[in-house]
Amino acid sequence: MSHIKDRLKRYKDKYSGSYKYAGVYVKVIQDMIEQLLADLEQDEKENGWIPVSERLPEEDGRYLVTFKYGIKVYMVGYGSCKRTVLGYPIGHGWYSLEEAQYYAEDSIIAWMPLPEPYKEIEI
Repeated sequence: MSHIKDRLKRYKDKYSGSYKYAGVYVKVIQDMIEQLLADLEQDEKENGWIPVSERLPEEDGRYLVTFKYGIKVYMVGYGSCKRTVLGYPIGHGWYSLEEAQYYAEDSIIAWMPLPEPYKEIEI
């Protein structure tokens, strides 16, 4: 469960069914909002997305990326592209897996490794 869901469940458990909290103070609400914002930030850090400003992949391969504009999430390659244009290698960096195209460095804002494939649990 996410940190925010956990926090909201705790608030619900704490404040529901009790009329003594009918007059919740503004400070209490402000503290709740600050805690939820901190939880949101923590969830974002734990969701697997890595800003390109922090680091780039250490290995060549396929990754999910978030573009600054347009397509929000897309699978692309990173590394030395094996494709050529007019007999010349395209280069090194983020590239399309479908066409001979490289993406500008500043067009991708975050990346994450591909998740493990789904495996059914045998009961």
